[in-house]
Amino acid sequence: MKKIIAFTLCMGWVSFLLAQTQPKFSKKQLRQDLKYLYKTLQKTHYNLYATTHKKAYNQAYRALRQSLKDSLTLLETYRVFQPFVALSKMGHCTTDHPFQRAYAPFLKSGGKVFPLNITIDKGKALVKTNYTQNDKITVGSELLAINGVPIKSTLDKIYTYLAGESQYLQNTILDMYAFPRVLWAVEEGTPQYKIKLKSPEGILEEFTVPAIAGQQFEAEYNKREVLFEQEREFKFLEKNIAYLRPGMFMNLESDGNTSKTETFEKGKFLKFIEQAFTQIKQQKAGKLIIDLRNNPGGSNTFSDEMLAYFAHKKFRFCSDFKVRTSEITKQYWRQVKSEAKLLVDLKEQILSHKNGQSFSFDMPYHQPRKDDLTFKGDVYVLINRYSYSQATITGAMVKDYGFGTLIGETTADVATNYGSIHQFSLPHTKIAISYPKALIVRPNGNQEFKGVEPDHLVYDNLFTKKDEILEFTLNLIGKSLIKAGEQTDDQMINLDK
Repeated sequence: MKKIIAFTLCMGWVSFLLAQTQPKFSKKQLRQDLKYLYKTLQKTHYNLYATTHKKAYNQAYRALRQSLKDSLTLLETYRVFQPFVALSKMGHCTTDHPFQRAYAPFLKSGGKVFPLNITIDKGKALVKTNYTQNDKITVGSELLAINGVPIKSTLDKIYTYLAGESQYLQNTILDMYAFPRVLWAVEEGTPQYKIKLKSPEGILEEFTVPAIAGQQFEAEYNKREVLFEQEREFKFLEKNIAYLRPGMFMNLESDGNTSKTETFEKGKFLKFIEQAFTQIKQQKAGKLIIDLRNNPGGSNTFSDEMLAYFAHKKFRFCSDFKVRTSEITKQYWRQVKSEAKLLVDLKEQILSHKNGQSFSFDMPYHQPRKDDLTFKGDVYVLINRYSYSQATITGAMVKDYGFGTLIGETTADVATNYGSIHQFSLPHTKIAISYPKALIVRPNGNQEFKGVEPDHLVYDNLFTKKDEILEFTLNLIGKSLIKAGEQTDDQMINLDK
């Protein structure tokens, strides 16, 4: 699942406290790791130079090799290696980031972080959460500078560390990690910060605020800022309108580790979906809203089962699945034990092709349901900037196959991407490097690395409690009911909202 490390980080920080003290690495070890990193990426990545020319990558390699210093800590090593990997400009090509191995010792030692969390909205760095005791700092204020450094300069530096196909995607990744953590990861902190703000009313203000203890920040962050809606929900908004939030497309009782089979046990998900469509049938609801907002994704083996209830033709999550083989990829697949035909066929082809060869794997189609639970009404699917991975792909399938109407924001994640990742570890630092072994092309065949665009673009204001996207959808449903001549209660849908 895409960016699973980032999602795990947002879920909690207690496990980080088990990490050990940071080691230090010699210049010789670092150069050996860098050489192994670059050579292995060239051998394993489907197309490392798709967005960054080989000449630019080679220049960056030589410059980094010459700049390496002796006796770097793990965090310092991440700071020099991650921008090199992120040159690929692909969300699936990245290091495992320093949070799990370097952040824990920092927290245990009483380390402190920047006390404001921000989000980038329409090009502005806006205060999302204030962790200081200064109540004059209001949410929604624009952060202009930190310690005299313009925020644009700080963000430009941060973007070199964030792997992603676009700055729009990088901004949502920044939201996932949280600005105080990312700022800690890329530069040394200070005991206090001088900040320059512009209030929502346009008033320029300057404050000096103390850094916040990292452990305190983590405790408060996990209480106050929940980015992903992982739980499942089904209800009727009105008699004729059903609302379904499928949650993550994975086993919610698992730890999210994609190397474990229990992560993809879908028994409870199938039961939940069946119960939902049974109630829809019993209530004779003609409108269905499926909410994929703030959904981190998962596996198509889950989402395909949901789509089958309202699909009117066979479907699959991609039009082409191109795989490049390598010895490291083969090492993983030799260990795969499965009787599933898809995995058996994919394993056979990966192992039978020579290292470095590429081939197209024919993904099988999923068939729509043909029983009495098939839904034939109107489907509206809600998406936003935080619809990731399989949620993004599910939105693309709905649009490309004409299964429903997409409403909301363009997804930051892309439907055509270099993905299907594996990992390898560097010999000395043991930093894990994720690489995509495949090019996955969205169902309509468009190979542009773009987010999924909704049929109705609706902006989600992060600083209001109002649900702009859902309200727009209900208004749209109300207008369609009136246009179709169906009876509707004015109290059910207020068209003047």
